[in-house]
Amino acid sequence: MKYEKKIGILIFCFFIFLLILGATLSRILSDQYPYPELKIFHQAFSLILTKFVDPIDNEILLEGAEKGLLYSLDPVNIFVPKEKVEKFEEWKKKPNYDCGIRLKRSGRFIYVSKIYPLSAADGLFQMGDIIEEVNGLKYPIYDIWELELEMRGEVGKSVKIHFTSSESDDSKEVVLKIKPYEIKNVEFDLKENYSFIKINEITSETPNILKKEMKKIPKNLPLVIDLRACGSLDYDSSYKLADFFIKGSFSIIYKEAKGEKKRKINDEEYFPFEEIYILQDEETFGSAEILSLILEKKGQAKTIGTSTYGYVGIPKIYVLSNKSIVYLTSTILLFEDNTNLLKKGLKPSIEVKKSYFYSETYKKIEETLKEVIKEKKKKAA
Repeated sequence: MKYEKKIGILIFCFFIFLLILGATLSRILSDQYPYPELKIFHQAFSLILTKFVDPIDNEILLEGAEKGLLYSLDPVNIFVPKEKVEKFEEWKKKPNYDCGIRLKRSGRFIYVSKIYPLSAADGLFQMGDIIEEVNGLKYPIYDIWELELEMRGEVGKSVKIHFTSSESDDSKEVVLKIKPYEIKNVEFDLKENYSFIKINEITSETPNILKKEMKKIPKNLPLVIDLRACGSLDYDSSYKLADFFIKGSFSIIYKEAKGEKKRKINDEEYFPFEEIYILQDEETFGSAEILSLILEKKGQAKTIGTSTYGYVGIPKIYVLSNKSIVYLTSTILLFEDNTNLLKKGLKPSIEVKKSYFYSETYKKIEETLKEVIKEKKKKAA
């Protein structure tokens, strides 16, 4: 009997120990992640980094992820005010509705859908803007609408933001500081096997810069045009850009709200570059699409591959007979169907291809160019 009593006391003590240990661990985790959603996000982000991203070749993505800007895990947007959640629920009732989370090239997750394709604050921050620590964490989450109002035109300023969890009425206060990031209008880089142009912003000076620098670019090398950082362009801006990369007289028909329009492009020279590679994502889909349409019309490009993942504008690959136009993207979408899977096992059901990530895009270019050059050498021999 005494023996059984001792066993009972030991079991009781062990149970108390487990309770204390659990409470301690809970407090530690609570301190590390102010909200449970933040912990889930951290797990999901880690999974994507380990499963779909090669850290060695993704310095830009990892740097952006470390310093992160906008994070949303759930399509309902965890810290969105109640009225916005209700509006979202109304959107979901519409037919053919798809929504999800996008991992941007800077390491950000943002909420996307066919109806509401980009977050309200997405246009406010450029890649390279840095939010410092929030409550000692490197993974801030905040109300993007409130932040947009607070931070508009206030780069370099520290502001206090209140945000509330969708699971409770508790409000947290965080301090965010945006560091200024100097961005060049256009960047040029002459590689061994190709020329690289990154257009970060379209201003009145962009055509003049291009005109001056294009003279230095050899016509016998493939040209890579990166449009992913410059935002969506209107038709006029896209045509001005296209004039630098393809020459000759031809017409292209495009649609406007009032109907179809016909635009003629004239130039004395004929298509000076043998290969053009256009890099884009959804934000620059319109401008890259116009460029590719122009190039397709002139060079009679043929579509050899397409993949949409249910989102408009992802991606197309064009290849011409002697001239190549590769049209790529850098996107991952986790759709509404997969959000519960994320919380349970963090295993999205859609297929995610590494070639659609930022650094993998450059790998693809390198591989393609090597093949092109190899074929040219064979023909020359």
